[in-house]
Amino acid sequence: MSEHSPLQFLPPHVVKLIVDHVAGSSRLQFDGITTDSEEYRELLIPLLWVCHNFRAFVHQRFCRGYALTLENDRDRAETRHYSWPRRFKELGYLTHFLAKELRVKLDIKSVYSGKALRLLSDAPYEGHSFPLVRKLRFELTSDSDGNHYWEPVCDDLRHDELEPESDADDDAATPKSHYVYPPDTAANIAAFVQRIKQMAPAVSEIDVSTYYIFPDFDDHILDLVRQLFGVVEKYTVISRGNCSMVMYLDLETIRDLVHLECSLDRYSNDLMPLIRHSTQTLQFLDLDMDDVDITGAVRDPDSGAYLEYPCLHTLITRSPPDPRPSQRAVFKDIVPFPRLLRLSVLSNYPFGDDVLFRGNAGTLEYLELRLLPETISMLKKYRVFTPTSHPNLKCVKLDLTYVFATVAEYMQFFLSIGPGAS
Repeated sequence: MSEHSPLQFLPPHVVKLIVDHVAGSSRLQFDGITTDSEEYRELLIPLLWVCHNFRAFVHQRFCRGYALTLENDRDRAETRHYSWPRRFKELGYLTHFLAKELRVKLDIKSVYSGKALRLLSDAPYEGHSFPLVRKLRFELTSDSDGNHYWEPVCDDLRHDELEPESDADDDAATPKSHYVYPPDTAANIAAFVQRIKQMAPAVSEIDVSTYYIFPDFDDHILDLVRQLFGVVEKYTVISRGNCSMVMYLDLETIRDLVHLECSLDRYSNDLMPLIRHSTQTLQFLDLDMDDVDITGAVRDPDSGAYLEYPCLHTLITRSPPDPRPSQRAVFKDIVPFPRLLRLSVLSNYPFGDDVLFRGNAGTLEYLELRLLPETISMLKKYRVFTPTSHPNLKCVKLDLTYVFATVAEYMQFFLSIGPGAS
């Protein structure tokens, strides 16, 4: 299929008839338009809105996203397109009418200072919106100087208590710095979030990610994240990256997640309530956390009740469980993940029995396992795999780095998974 719809090349008088019928001729002027003129390209916008064939064959495949970069030391927003046909890029900033996804790389400092809002209020963005955008993706960054301005003078001080060091000798021995917040920071945050709502009025999905460790004393980023998540009623992705984003979330009120990816080196156990609050809606779960045991996701620590994730189709865990198999809980007679299509266990197998494989033998299509001798023993003991147990399994990847056995034993285990594996 061609990248470009033949509807782009309709003669102007045909475009006029279509647009007149839908929008009314008073909105646009068509006299004297030629196929090479800028006005003709602008006429494509209303045409694309009303043309079913364009939506079905071009818009669904292309015209994906629009990216903005807002930095405190820039005088204008940096923009780019991704997944667009070349001809539509020629429409310039008018392409925001067609974008389905909006990515914003956001310097936190620019929000606090009001610079981000000014960048979005200046031409060419003044008064413009992204009417088809359903997904907002924010990447929170620091400024070009790194995170140095975030350093607190003392860990137990809050930002409103920070004072410049007066002792020159102490400063020379232990250099310190801290960021002084503008007096109207809170108002700038609220105005920025309101502008985002105006720009993407139909958004239903929010993704906030960061690879920076923001400090505990920064209450304003807490306010920003809460307000960003307040744009939508359902959150699909909370955070990606080696960050402390989880500390900025009200875990007791955020529920019904659909998609969650987290890579955390701290605050990991704080994330478990967030997962347990989404048992009935979660479809995709990817965890890479050093200090958490995934077994905590299938049992409520308060009530002791076992939990089921009926909608989960993808589970990826890189989180090492308790290394002592005898200490792992054995969850008898429960089926926590009955509809898994994809299972990747990229650490030690987290359970002491077959709990990950119960009830999904007929649905599992992709399997990736890191095998240890005790894992193989467990899988054999519970007869997890037989030649006919997983008829829909299409792809199997085994990490045998830590298995000291013969090639024959490798092949015996692989063949036991079933003839559909490759």
